[in-house]
Amino acid sequence: MKARPDLASYDHIQEDWIDGQYRVTCYRHEEGRCTRCRRWVRQPGPGELLRAMIGPEARAASLYLRFDIGMTCRKVTRAFAGLTNMAFTPAALLGFEKQAAELAKPLAADVAKKLRSLREHACRRDLLAHRRGRIGVES
Repeated sequence: MKARPDLASYDHIQEDWIDGQYRVTCYRHEEGRCTRCRRWVRQPGPGELLRAMIGPEARAASLYLRFDIGMTCRKVTRAFAGLTNMAFTPAALLGFEKQAAELAKPLAADVAKKLRSLREHACRRDLLAHRRGRIGVES
């Protein structure tokens, strides 16, 4: 990435709920152009989600309320607003879900591959045991 010192820096404000405290962080970015593809790029700061007003900790907490506790989207947003004074819409929560699902796809594919491998191994083991007369033979 090649930085452009002649351009003004870009400020990104992000709200988050970290260790029980409401925090607003201003990330200052310098834009640069990728030397390979020539696209404008920004590097995220530590704990920052680019182009997101709600931070990762608050997103994780809201998804916990949604899936582990089993609250509806509207109840999650109301509870979160009441507990943390951070407001976001149910549509934003659905966006968090969609982004989390996209990020989890490689992990889910890896788990599925390992489960298929275990199932194939168990089927092979059972078939060999049956051929040796250990399964299906009554004593």
